[in-house]
Amino acid sequence: MELRQEENAIKFPIPYDVAALVDAESPRLDKAAICQGGGALSLRERGLALFILCYGDDADVKREALLALHDLATDEKLALAEDDSLAPDLLDLLLRVSFRDAEIVRNLLPKGVMTATTLRWLAAHGDAGVLDVLLEDVSLFQDEEIVAALMANPAATPDFRALFEATDCIPDADETGAAEAPPVKAPAEEESDEGLSKYQQALEMGVSEKIKMAMTGDKEWRGIFLKDSNKLVSGAVMKNPRITDGEVLGVAKLKTSSDELIRLITLNKDWIKNSEIKKALVFHPRTPLPKALRFMAVLTEKDLKIMAKSKGISQVLVNAARKMLTDKAK
Repeated sequence: MELRQEENAIKFPIPYDVAALVDAESPRLDKAAICQGGGALSLRERGLALFILCYGDDADVKREALLALHDLATDEKLALAEDDSLAPDLLDLLLRVSFRDAEIVRNLLPKGVMTATTLRWLAAHGDAGVLDVLLEDVSLFQDEEIVAALMANPAATPDFRALFEATDCIPDADETGAAEAPPVKAPAEEESDEGLSKYQQALEMGVSEKIKMAMTGDKEWRGIFLKDSNKLVSGAVMKNPRITDGEVLGVAKLKTSSDELIRLITLNKDWIKNSEIKKALVFHPRTPLPKALRFMAVLTEKDLKIMAKSKGISQVLVNAARKMLTDKAK
C-alpha cells in the first residue's frame, strides 16, 4: 500500500453551521461545547468541527479536540471511517488518535489516507493489536525511521519482534543507500559480512544441500530458505527442530506464505496448541476452510467483529463470524 503525500495546505468544504462555530472569532465556550459533545451537530459535523479545532491556534482547545476525537466510541469512529465524503486529512488524523484501536486502523488502512507521519506515530505508539494490523502489509516498512520507531515501541513484545524479523521488513544497507564500511571492521560489521556470506553460499547450493541446511541450520539459515521458491526447501525449514513458535507465527501471519507452508503448520499438533498461531491461520487466505472454521473457536469477540466486516477473507468465514456474534448476544 502506498502512503498518501502530505499537503502543505488542507482544503475541504465545511458546512456553514460548522464554520460559524469553529471560526477564530467564535466564543471559546462554543468550541468547548463541541469538544464535550454538546450542541445539535451530527456525528459528521462534529467530526469536521473537531478536526478544524485540532489545527487551531488555541493550545487548550486543540488539546480538548484531540482528546474528544480519541474518546469517540468505536462505532462512531467506524461511522466516520466509512464516510467517503470526508477529507483524507481528517481520516488520517482519526487514524493517529486510534493508536489503541486495531479495528479502526484495519478499516481505514485500505482507504489510502495514511501519511508517513501518521505511520511513524502508529509504529511508535500503537498497541500490540495495531502493530499486528500494520504488519499485515510489510510494504509499509520501507523507511528506517519507521522501522526504528516500531522496534522501540514497548508494545513490540519478543514474539512480535520475532514475527517482524521473520517478515524481512528491516531494510539492509543496499536498500537504504548506506555508506560503504570503513577499512577497519567493527564486530557488528563482521557479523553482517558473515550473514552476507551465508546468502552467497545458499546461491551456490544444490537442492539437496539446501534441504539439509534448512532442516539443521540456525535462525539466519531458516530465514534465507523460508523465502526459497522451491517448496521442498522452504518446507524443510518447518521440519527444523530449532524453529521457534515466533518464527512459525511469522509464517502464519505473512499473507504471501505458500499453501505448503500453511499446510505444514496446520498438521503440527504442537503449533496448533498456540492460540496466536491458530488466530493467524484463521485470517490467512491459504488456510483450508474446514480448518479455519475449526480454529475460529479461539477468536475473541473483538476478533469476530473484525472478521465480520473484513473484505479480504472468504465469505464463509465472514458469515460464520457473524453467526458466532449473534449467538454470543443471545
